[in-house]
Amino acid sequence: MKILHLSLKKAPFEIMSKGDKKMEFRKRSKWIMSRLLNKDGSPRHYDVVQFVNGYSKDAPRFQVEYKGFEYEDQVREYKYNKGPVIKTSPGDIIIKLGAIVTPLSQDRAL
Repeated sequence: MKILHLSLKKAPFEIMSKGDKKMEFRKRSKWIMSRLLNKDGSPRHYDVVQFVNGYSKDAPRFQVEYKGFEYEDQVREYKYNKGPVIKTSPGDIIIKLGAIVTPLSQDRAL
């Protein structure tokens, strides 16, 4: 299984782990592009995205289906219940997510 590993701050982590947020937003950078694209510029294939809250070995984590990514084409605001308002700009990365594969409660042992 191919896994894209990403870390999240507490508020987005809590919203995503409940399945309320189906997109992850990242500013375009060399680091994220190296994770999403092969050296020839073609998209990398992943089965899931594993989100972790923090960097410790026993930090909470869960996995979600990876549905690809796209580039934001305009300025937008995404609002989530009991969560942050996310403002995007053209060129930002939108990672599309599917169903939760490994819920938070089952994945803490990883």
